[in-house]
Amino acid sequence: MDRIGGEDVKRLIVSTQDYPSGAAARNQVSAPARAFAERLGATSTTPDTLDGARAFKATEMASILVLARPAGTDKYTTEEQLQRAATIASDPSAFLALCQELIQTDSLCTTCGD
Repeated sequence: MDRIGGEDVKRLIVSTQDYPSGAAARNQVSAPARAFAERLGATSTTPDTLDGARAFKATEMASILVLARPAGTDKYTTEEQLQRAATIASDPSAFLALCQELIQTDSLCTTCGD
């Protein structure tokens, strides 16, 4: 998470969509964000730690990566959302690659926000 700049994320111009309508798919798609949120711990001071801050950022990025896409692009299908969630959950380097891809794609968009 240290490689993902907060300022880069703040500048994203994205379109959002809902979780899949089916309970099983919704549960699978939201699993990575829930897992990261659990790492925040039960105390109010945990987010003030470096690990807590990383877990918070990972939680937010996991949600963004399955529920947001570059502005002007088609919605993800349920299958695409499931695949993105599986990628996030399976491999930290693949998670980072998805983050960087979204930031890079969005930064190349010349008509976003018009």
